[in-house]
Amino acid sequence: WWIFMLFSVLNLYFFCKGFMKYTPFVSVALLLYMRFSYLQLDFMFLRQGLAIAMFFYAIKYIKIENPYKYFFLISISCLFHISSIILFPVYFLVSRSYRTNALWGLALLAFVLGMLPWVEILFSVIERPLELVGLASPIKSYLYGENWVDQGKGFSFSMLEKLIVLLFFSYYYN
Repeated sequence: WWIFMLFSVLNLYFFCKGFMKYTPFVSVALLLYMRFSYLQLDFMFLRQGLAIAMFFYAIKYIKIENPYKYFFLISISCLFHISSIILFPVYFLVSRSYRTNALWGLALLAFVLGMLPWVEILFSVIERPLELVGLASPIKSYLYGENWVDQGKGFSFSMLEKLIVLLFFSYYYN
């Protein structure tokens, strides 16, 4: 139980530090965090939650242009969850400025991809090579396991709710 408690405290610490740094509305950020069940998910998936919290904390090193500390924190987060490896290029991507239309296009693409079974299609294409290296079975159990079989497919109230929040905050974005 003590490991569970340690990870939970670390998650909340990094998120609260990030909220206090990046928004004057800390209570609103915490309420949205709890509303979308991210707090519950952090307790259910501690490793992933800690990796996300560490990235959230590392954002300040992107803002002050300190790549060493950013890459150090992301490297540590990779020890908790290997999917954090995709966060390394983020340092270089966010330092550029993008047109608003491009960002909205990206948000629309993410919304559409969220409703399509593109992961299953991609997996069916690369399943044979993955079998050769012994990765097909674990990935298949993750994709088609009974816990995940209906997660994130098609349009849902949750997707609509997140879209409304995105529209609301983009309207008031300076």
